[in-house]
Amino acid sequence: MRNARFFKFLLALVALTSCSLAFGSPTIAISPTSVYATSTLSFGCGSIPATQNIAITNSGSGTLSTPTQNTTLNQGSGWLNPQISGSGNSYTLAVQFQNLCIAAGTYTGTIKITSSGATNSPVSIPVTLVISASGSPTISLSPTTLSFSETVGGSSPAAQNVTVSNTGGSTLASPTTSINYGSGSGWLNVSCSGSSAPYTCSNQVSLSGLSAGTYTATVNVASSGASNTPQTYSVSFAVAHSGSPTISISPTSVYASSTLSYGCGNIPATQDIAITNSGGGDAISSNTQHHAEPRQRLAESADFGQRQQLHVGRRLPESLYCRGHLHWHDRH
Repeated sequence: MRNARFFKFLLALVALTSCSLAFGSPTIAISPTSVYATSTLSFGCGSIPATQNIAITNSGSGTLSTPTQNTTLNQGSGWLNPQISGSGNSYTLAVQFQNLCIAAGTYTGTIKITSSGATNSPVSIPVTLVISASGSPTISLSPTTLSFSETVGGSSPAAQNVTVSNTGGSTLASPTTSINYGSGSGWLNVSCSGSSAPYTCSNQVSLSGLSAGTYTATVNVASSGASNTPQTYSVSFAVAHSGSPTISISPTSVYASSTLSYGCGNIPATQDIAITNSGGGDAISSNTQHHAEPRQRLAESADFGQRQQLHVGRRLPESLYCRGHLHWHDRH
């Protein structure tokens, strides 16, 4: 009898374990993953932004337990009112704003979504609310594009300035900057100065550690309370080779064949030769000379700067083997 009970217990335990493994654990998935809203003050109170909905679903296994939310505000209080609705594995977080009779500025907070048994619980959702005063300042940048150039081994170019002006009302707060590099990193330094608008942002590039090539970056200029913060301008830095250019061609020879028909050979396909600069300096320009036996025709293409292409074709009026030599000269 004891053995029979023990055997039944083992069977139940195995079934329970198999069931647990089959169902697995739920995982919280949210979309979108952040909230951003704006408001404008009028008679001391900000306009209420539209409610933003965030979908809460289960990207794992099993069933997602009813999620709960907990809100933390970094500035002010009571301006955020999130609500969760739904059932099963599909829920909606409605992010609502309220009580916006507060000062102009940027307000941030975090909504944490918790679900019992979920593998990634809790999940945090950042919230940003920007409240602008009526007649608030507006950022204006001039110029919006900067270009630098220098040669490898040379001195870093002189700094260039961007002016940050206020084309709106009120007072433009001191700007802050951040840099997003499109290529390379650390080669640009930006510092802004001034006690009031217009401010001056100095842009200094450095050759240190850079090889030949073109480097790009985007500078973000932000000012607290500005109606259009942040604004951006682009920076490019062209670093050229040092020394003299060297011609490099590939392939280094051309072979073609043709068959006579009614006294004329068919025209072989055009063959391209890549002409590049494998040395220093800047682009090479085209100047070709060719020497061939009388029944060979060579034709070359236009200038493509650092990389050029040579098109070689032949017309053979009679059956013979033609040979020729092509000489490429750099006009520099």
